[in-house]
Amino acid sequence: MKAKIIKVTNNVSKYGGVFYYVFFIDEKGNHYKTCIHSKCKNSRLWFKHIDTTTCDLWLDNLIVKKGDLIDADSQFVVMRNFGLDAEQQKLFDTENLI
Repeated sequence: MKAKIIKVTNNVSKYGGVFYYVFFIDEKGNHYKTCIHSKCKNSRLWFKHIDTTTCDLWLDNLIVKKGDLIDADSQFVVMRNFGLDAEQQKLFDTENLI
């Protein structure tokens, strides 16, 4: 699945370290999220591409685990020159995500 990172938040984990919520919107305007913990092995892949200022970064090969949850172990690919069409952008701009 292709989706764009729209927001990243970080929080202190009660287990030590930091965890991040990463929020996405796909090509159809559906919203998704994943959680990345700094002590997990998969965080190395994510931390190359995200921080709390990351936005408008499109990823491909994301796997939906259940409902609106993206599998944090997805072996994603960063996309270039990919964006929302006008209708999708309008949906994104007018919706209160969090």
